Amino acid sequence: MASEVGSHKEKKWTSEEDRMLKEYLVEHGEGKWASVAHNSGLQRSANDCRKRWMNHLRPEVNHAEFTEEERETITRLHSKMGNRWSKIAKMLQGRTDDQIKSYCRMMD
Repeated sequence: MASEVGSHKEKKWTSEEDRMLKEYLVEHGEGKWASVAHNSGLQRSANDCRKRWMNHLRPEVNHAEFTEEERETITRLHSKMGNRWSKIAKMLQGRTDDQIKSYCRMMD
């Protein structure tokens, strides 16, 4: 069943769930994702909560399209480092490893 905690089926996040997760993390901070999942009132796994925060909700995440400079940097670093998404993302302010991976897969 898609709504089960820890289910491998993706269940789309609602704006209410996003609000709950943000509020919990503002009050208690990041980390200890099992506690976040259990204590926030969300029916989500620890991994779901971590991924949603890290890739979508953190204030520092840049959701804009990649600039030409970023695309060139990603291409150069990917050819040099391979699929080391998190290392490449660290070189680009506000970008996540998930964004880099998606972009590189789109290029293939």
